[in-house]
Amino acid sequence: AFGFIFSAEDEDGFQLVRRRGGRVPHPPPWKPQEYSGPETSVLRARLNSARKVMEGSDFYLELVDVLRKALGSQGVFREVVCYGIGHIGSSHQAQHQFALLLAVREHCKPLCTWVFDPALCEEELVVIQELGCSIIAKNEVQ
Repeated sequence: AFGFIFSAEDEDGFQLVRRRGGRVPHPPPWKPQEYSGPETSVLRARLNSARKVMEGSDFYLELVDVLRKALGSQGVFREVVCYGIGHIGSSHQAQHQFALLLAVREHCKPLCTWVFDPALCEEELVVIQELGCSIIAKNEVQ
């Protein structure tokens, strides 16, 4: 990664002064094994709330229509795989993405729904499995 420092000296207000050297990457604020999410009951309640919001949104209704057309006469997907969902215990974005996954799963009725994210903590893994998803144990791409 690199950055530029600008100085307001030319007619459009900026002039390239110099290029800074590469930056040293900083470690994440926590290690995945050190993070523990909220209690499973609290997390399930947050996800249920996010799912209700999702299912009432115009975005979801349009997505369901697209999926219905894509499925055609087949009616179901064989499986759905979700990579890199993020910490569903602490991130509102991850909670809404997971809620969308659950809503899509309910609509499309895949035979299996898989989730993989190496950052997920034990509490998050438990809730994901309680909600009917299977965990991919290791990165399949490597």
